Amino acid sequence: MGIKFCIDSLKKGFFNLSIDPRQLSESLNSKFISFFKPSCLVKSLTFKKLTRNSNEFILIIGVAKLNGVFESHAWIEKDNKIILNSDPNVDAFKKIFVYE
Repeated sequence: MGIKFCIDSLKKGFFNLSIDPRQLSESLNSKFISFFKPSCLVKSLTFKKLTRNSNEFILIIGVAKLNGVFESHAWIEKDNKIILNSDPNVDAFKKIFVYE
């Protein structure tokens, strides 16, 4: 069973998982997952997929020019509060993509 099987299984809905979004957010923000160094986009997409694309969680991608360098960032919000991938400069990012 490789990664292709896992992805295909998720697409087909073979797994009936009930995932607590709070625990998922804590897991994706944990120091253990930081060991693998996933990007903010990978973590946000993972969260959105595993919460079955629930409309209460919003995936946002933003861009900014910070200190002359182009930056991008992805995060998850619920009720206008960041619950995944918080960044101290998040207000500097212009939202270019919002997925509910």
